[in-house]
Amino acid sequence: MKANKEEFLKLYESYLDKNNKLSASLKRSSMSGWNNKIHEDWLEAEYLDRFFNDLPAAAENLDPDAAIMLVEYLTPNIKDLKKLI
Repeated sequence: MKANKEEFLKLYESYLDKNNKLSASLKRSSMSGWNNKIHEDWLEAEYLDRFFNDLPAAAENLDPDAAIMLVEYLTPNIKDLKKLI
């Protein structure tokens, strides 16, 4: 995915929006490059904490399928597995 940090944040926030009307297939397609190694530094430095802080609200507010997709596709893929525990 060739997006800058601001574009990533805009996309991420759209995934958390319960009113987002994009189809599941379009969301999955746009999420597919999320954990690409090119974004590794940003994912670990800034996104990791935000993702886990946003997760409880996403689970409560989103449609169950959208919440599951969020976890499946956007859970950070980082080197330090201790941070994921």
